[in-house]
Amino acid sequence: EDWVEPSRKPDWGREISTQTGAPAPLEGSLAANLSALSCLSPIGKLSPIAHTSPIGRGSPIGRGFPLRDRAFGALSPRFIGVEHIDIDVTEDEEPQSPIESPTRGVGVGVGTDSGMLQLQPVRLLDSYVEAETVARIGAQRAHFSHQLGLLSEQVTGIAERSGWTQQELSRKATSHNLQLVQAHSKSGEEIALLKKELRRLQEENKRLLQAVMSSATVEVENLQAENERLKRQIDDQERIVGAHQRMAEKYKALGNTAALGLSMNTSDTPSPTKGLTPDDLSAGSSSYYTKTLQLLEENYSLASENSRLSEERRKMADKLARIEAEAAEGKSKEEDLQQLQALKEENRNLAQQCYHLIKAEATQSQTHKQEIAMLERKRLDMQVELAAAVSQMNGLVKAGVDDASDDNSEVTVAWEEARRNKDKLNAERTQHEEAKEALRQAQTEIEELQEALAKAKRVSRSPRAASDVVARHLYLSVVNDNQRLAEDNAQLKRASKQQKATVSQLEMENGRLVLEMQDSRHVDRGRTSSLEDQVRLLKDKLSESNRLRREEAAAAKYSVERFSSTKEAYEEQLSKLRRDYSDLCGEV
Repeated sequence: EDWVEPSRKPDWGREISTQTGAPAPLEGSLAANLSALSCLSPIGKLSPIAHTSPIGRGSPIGRGFPLRDRAFGALSPRFIGVEHIDIDVTEDEEPQSPIESPTRGVGVGVGTDSGMLQLQPVRLLDSYVEAETVARIGAQRAHFSHQLGLLSEQVTGIAERSGWTQQELSRKATSHNLQLVQAHSKSGEEIALLKKELRRLQEENKRLLQAVMSSATVEVENLQAENERLKRQIDDQERIVGAHQRMAEKYKALGNTAALGLSMNTSDTPSPTKGLTPDDLSAGSSSYYTKTLQLLEENYSLASENSRLSEERRKMADKLARIEAEAAEGKSKEEDLQQLQALKEENRNLAQQCYHLIKAEATQSQTHKQEIAMLERKRLDMQVELAAAVSQMNGLVKAGVDDASDDNSEVTVAWEEARRNKDKLNAERTQHEEAKEALRQAQTEIEELQEALAKAKRVSRSPRAASDVVARHLYLSVVNDNQRLAEDNAQLKRASKQQKATVSQLEMENGRLVLEMQDSRHVDRGRTSSLEDQVRLLKDKLSESNRLRREEAAAAKYSVERFSSTKEAYEEQLSKLRRDYSDLCGEV
């Protein structure tokens, strides 16, 4: 009874698994027993899955299934009819079957003449179910409940992760769609700009085509007028040549007459030259002959000019005929557009080259200005260093040997100052190895000076008279050197002014070139110049810009060379002052 009654039956799955629904009541003890037995068979294990979901019920073992749904079809869940049990019932003996005697309830009757045979409910628990089997079934239920809980957690985690991934994908898709919309709008704006630029270029092409056609018409008219002028000029030249030929023949006849008269001067025959001396006749004949030669040379030159003009007239006539033929036949629009595009491209390239040259010149002029300012600052720094060195030398000369301690301190200060100056020069001009070597020599000389002063301390004599003479000589040399340095500085200033003037001139020239380039078409005597003239003008401007750039580079090179020479002069002056200082200290 403990194992059969539903109210006292232990729930193996409730203590382990998380079940939400209440178990369905069993319909009788026999149904519970057969349900437990069906879980042990392969068919019974599958039957709970076919009817109730274990996730919804919370238990892996099916419960609450009627007996008729499992094994016995539509039979009653409580009673089994006699016709389904093979027993032999007699009046004299008890039924020989494993079924126990009935104890309670109402049985199923079998119809007889005397009455109803009463059969009690059958209990099969003690015969078919043992406690060990029930315990094993409970353990399996607990294990299945635990596995179901783990699977539920995994399903929940997978659902959460899939939901997060779906959110992330949705966010990325939204961002991507926004980017696509922005790109579409941007591409639409770019397409609008390109269409606008296309319309502008088409209008420009139409305008240039009209300009080319009008310029071609004007050129044809100009060539016709030039042809007429050349015709008139050739006719004039032919008349002049004829006149000169007649004059040459006239002078030739006069020369012959003069020669004949000279030969007949001694005879008595009257002649136009009678009474003239041979010298007069000879002089007149030579002058006539000279004039005749001059006229012949003039005639030859005029004939050459005539032939050249005739050739030019022929070329112009050929060109005019070709232009007229082209105008008559009509050149194709494609060729006109190609030529126009080529001219525009060449014009654009030349303008771009001019712009780059102007920009490069402006950058280079700015660089030159900065270099000039840097050179000026370095020159001032070197002047300050030179003045400091001269003042230190003058202080050491005036001090003498009496103040030995002061001399030693001043030498120490001078030594430290020289070291600082050396570090500064090495940091500023690392590329000048000669300056480094000179500074190292100066350090050695100062160390020798310290040794000489240390020796002079031990000598107790006063060379003030000699030091006065040496100081005066040093003062005069320093004054002369300062004058020379002042002249060099003035010359450097003049060079800087010249460089500034060159830079300003280049800037003005660049501005003029920019203004000229802005005028894309030039009007001369009411006629528009051709594109070939514009291209030639731009080429001339480009060559002029190149020339100005070369001049600017030469001026910059001259300024750099001038600064180098001035720097070398400063370094030479500094080394001379150091040598004088060393000599003075040696005398001291």
